[in-house]
Amino acid sequence: MQKIHLIGINHKTSKVSDRERFIVDDSNLVYLNDFLISKLDKKISGFFGLSTCNRTEIYFYGDRGIEDDVLKLTKEALNISDIPDKNFYIYGGTKALEHMCRVCCGIDSQVVGEQEIFGQFKNAYNSAKAFRIVGKELMLYVEKVFEITKKVRTETKIGINPLSVSGLSFKLVREIFENPEDKEVLVIGGGDLAKSIIKNLFDKGLRSISAINRTIKEIKISEDFSIIPMPLNLVHREIINADIIICSASSLTPIIGKGAVENAFKNRG
Repeated sequence: MQKIHLIGINHKTSKVSDRERFIVDDSNLVYLNDFLISKLDKKISGFFGLSTCNRTEIYFYGDRGIEDDVLKLTKEALNISDIPDKNFYIYGGTKALEHMCRVCCGIDSQVVGEQEIFGQFKNAYNSAKAFRIVGKELMLYVEKVFEITKKVRTETKIGINPLSVSGLSFKLVREIFENPEDKEVLVIGGGDLAKSIIKNLFDKGLRSISAINRTIKEIKISEDFSIIPMPLNLVHREIINADIIICSASSLTPIIGKGAVENAFKNRG
């Protein structure tokens, strides 16, 4: 008899370097699915994966007791066998469904209630559907997860929570810098989130704050403080002088690439 399973790692169970290596996306989704089927045959009948900056999880419908085999084969396929098994969590049946709901609702996120994860989950699912690898049984479970998530978000207002991304940003800054008030801050973006981050930093005593945005439009924080952002094409120049860089702009490609960071370090001396 088959049931739903999931295997994953997240910000609670693993370090960033491990999560950066365990990634399941459009570039390897079909390969991993085909590899598992080639080894397990009819023991697995539906599959898709989710990768974000804080987690990677694979969801599959298959025989009972198959989880350890799937973990071992996944690590082999992705060349991550050196990541300890203890860094992964495994759920099956009702516990798997509950965990998927917690992830989609944002309950399991680093910032509880954040809404981006729901869209990321849907995109991962839709990609796998387009590749025709999800399977009918797994599809039914995922649609139920979406139904529950929408109800939870509507009835509990979980997205309106006091632990905001802007608050978390300052918390991380304080963990890294003993006196962040003396640092140069560069915020990339000009939307509501960027404004919230800038306001929070300003309220906490940081004054050397600049911004870069696609649109050159005044970012008004209060009657006494506003910022005119610089154009996006100056980002490589400006990161050289910044001690703290916070990006809150959406982009399909990295706004600041590895080469730009290396160049900034080189020029800072």
